[in-house]
Amino acid sequence: MTHNVEMCKCFSSLERIGTGSSSDVYSAIFTPLGTPVALKVFYKDEKYNKELYLKEIEILKCVNHPFIAQYYSCYETPHMSSIIMELGENGTLLNYMNKMKRITIIEIKKFFSQIASAIRYLHINKKIIHRDIKLENFILDKNMSIRLLDFGFSTRMAEKLDQSGTNCGSIDYSAPELFISPNLSYSSDIWSLGVTFYALAAGKMPFFAENSEKVVNEIINNEPIFPKFIPPDLIDLLLRMMDKDPATRITITDVCEHPFFKGSPLQYYISDSFRYEERTETVPKKEELFQMATDLGIVVKPMKCDIDMMRAAHNIMIKMKNMIKILKNEECLCNNEICILPKIKRRPVEKHLSSLSIVAHGLTATSPPFKKLPYSLLVKPMSTSRKKNMEV
Repeated sequence: MTHNVEMCKCFSSLERIGTGSSSDVYSAIFTPLGTPVALKVFYKDEKYNKELYLKEIEILKCVNHPFIAQYYSCYETPHMSSIIMELGENGTLLNYMNKMKRITIIEIKKFFSQIASAIRYLHINKKIIHRDIKLENFILDKNMSIRLLDFGFSTRMAEKLDQSGTNCGSIDYSAPELFISPNLSYSSDIWSLGVTFYALAAGKMPFFAENSEKVVNEIINNEPIFPKFIPPDLIDLLLRMMDKDPATRITITDVCEHPFFKGSPLQYYISDSFRYEERTETVPKKEELFQMATDLGIVVKPMKCDIDMMRAAHNIMIKMKNMIKILKNEECLCNNEICILPKIKRRPVEKHLSSLSIVAHGLTATSPPFKKLPYSLLVKPMSTSRKKNMEV
């Protein structure tokens, strides 16, 4: 079904970049500041779920972390509800992995540290289970830093969970206990995080089969096979994260304290020393906004804005200040080694799609969960010769 998006005058250059089961995602320019943003649009049609929309806003409002896609504001029209949030200019992490032959250990440690930092914040500071951790739900900003997004299925541990339909994420990333028992815990996020880390390090998924039933069997009964180029300390970390028993699986605190991260300057991201400015729902006066923009070197385009758009402008500039601090820290910590990633020879996507292809349907920030779309439609079987070439 085609929808006409009702544009607020504060946005221009609208372009759809993703389609999900309950919403579409658009890139746009926030005209007052001339900055790119993402608009997650929920259409008020027969599929409209106001409860899902309000729940995601509630979660987004309570999280504030440099490596989580920033919520800026929201607005409604008679025909749609929209969430204004941070845009990942360099697309999804899955897109990036499918473009690269293999990423370097520097990139692996950078991505791991930033992702672990975001999950540590959710689990320890906010008591939130994300419930849909996967490569598609991480985007990259213009500086190739991570942002976690899509909190539509997220749950606070204090809430009573509706145990019907617990498997709400992608089957490839689901912990084995979720196929046996409906009980959710932080450990299910750690499993999904382990699968994500494995895919980043190995360039393929740890569990692969021709159909969903076989994938589930692989997840429950088999151990992942590790390529020879993965270092021993990283293998140990991944095995502990993908422990079949949730009771003995390591926690996010254990992940952050693992020897794989020891000695790396990027360990700063997963330490208590990591500081950043908090987003606020308080809207400053226009004069203060103009001064803030001047300090950041932004030329503001004067226009009449309601309080939601002023809040968006304020939060966009707070995010800018935080990212400037992070880039400066990275430059000091790593002598610019991390900020300017090493050049890696690219090769055509069709020549190196590994088993990551099985989740490459759509490659959007709001890819539908496997429950909403038959898994068989997501699977792209590999030829026998390709499969042999992937074996290590």
